[in-house]
Amino acid sequence: MIVSKSKNSNIISAFVYIIATVNAFSPTARESYSTRLGVVDPILVGAAAAAVGTATGWVSRSGELTDLQQKNVEQKERLLSLKNALNTTKVDFELKKESYEGALYEMDTDFEGETAKIKAEFDKKLEITKEELKQEYKEKLVRVKDTIEKESELKLVEQEGRLKQKFLQEKVSYEAEFNARTASDLVQALETQSKLVKENRELKESLDQVQADLKEIMEAKKRLFG
Repeated sequence: MIVSKSKNSNIISAFVYIIATVNAFSPTARESYSTRLGVVDPILVGAAAAAVGTATGWVSRSGELTDLQQKNVEQKERLLSLKNALNTTKVDFELKKESYEGALYEMDTDFEGETAKIKAEFDKKLEITKEELKQEYKEKLVRVKDTIEKESELKLVEQEGRLKQKFLQEKVSYEAEFNARTASDLVQALETQSKLVKENRELKESLDQVQADLKEIMEAKKRLFG
């Protein structure tokens, strides 16, 4: 089969060469050359003609196949270029992804560190504020306590003063009433005694003088406490 194809190929090549040569001659030469070819076996000529036609078709298809192969090669090269570009893009993406992940990890680490630092500072300030508030509360409590005690003492003093004043008023009133009653009783007794000692004028005069003095004292007390 391989030998047959090789012979056909050689025959086709020979006839293609002959036809090309004939076409290169002048018309007279081509006619003379064709006449000489006419003595060749008609079967061989027919076979050669068929072979030439087949060769012509094969050459035409060969050109089409060459174009397809060229396009196929170009498509493969383009596809390969796209694959290479895609691989490069993937590599770049992975590198950027790793870079971004590393940056995010560092950011998270820094953020956690800053968060811990901020929390520590906040706790410290909170403790300081608590102590300040406690101290302020204690001082305020002492001031309020002192104020209440002073107000209580003042109220007690005022209340004690009012009670003392009331007691003194009651005492003075009682003493005045007691003295008035005592003086009245004494005057009545003196009057009775005066009646009993009418006959003794000196005694009566003395009693009258005492009575007058007592009346004067009573009037003075009334003016004083009235």
